[in-house]
Amino acid sequence: MEGGHDLECQALLILEDYNAYDSNAVRVEIRGRKVGYLSREDAARLRAAIPADRRKAAVHCAAKINGGFDDDGDLGHFGVRLGLPRYGQIEFA
Repeated sequence: MEGGHDLECQALLILEDYNAYDSNAVRVEIRGRKVGYLSREDAARLRAAIPADRRKAAVHCAAKINGGFDDDGDLGHFGVRLGLPRYGQIEFA
C-alpha cells in the first residue's frame, strides 16, 4: 500500500517471568502474533500496577499499527503504538 497503514486494534501484554534476558519482560501480541516487548521501564511500571494475584493473566490494551508504506521501492517499516493501561484501568484476559 503506497500511503502506509493506520490500523486500530487490541494487543495482549503477557508477563514473561521466565524470559532468559529479563525476568520482568512483557511480551506484546496482536492477533496471536508476537510483535515485540515493552521497554524495561514500561514493563516495570505495568508489573507494579498489577495485583500479585492477577500476574498470571494477560492484560488487554488498545494498539495502533502504522507505517508499512511503499514509495517507489522506498519501504517504510511498521510501528506499533500502545495505549498502556494505568493503575485502575487494567483489563485482564
